[in-house]
Amino acid sequence: MNGKNAKGDGSDEPLYTMKPGKTYKYRICNVGLKDALNFRFQGHTMKLVETEGSHVVQNNYDSLDVHVGQCY
Repeated sequence: MNGKNAKGDGSDEPLYTMKPGKTYKYRICNVGLKDALNFRFQGHTMKLVETEGSHVVQNNYDSLDVHVGQCY
């Protein structure tokens, strides 16, 4: 995520720390060549506010399937 990665050996510190009661906005883009990805924050919901630069009906989701070339 933004050039940060995990070692995968269990010694990793959190990449980002969130504070309770605050709202965070993320842009999620799949810039891959052939595979879709499933994006989620474990134990939290996300409110989708924009797709491909256009505003949408703001629904809450547990996860998002992001296909090649899509941005949310």
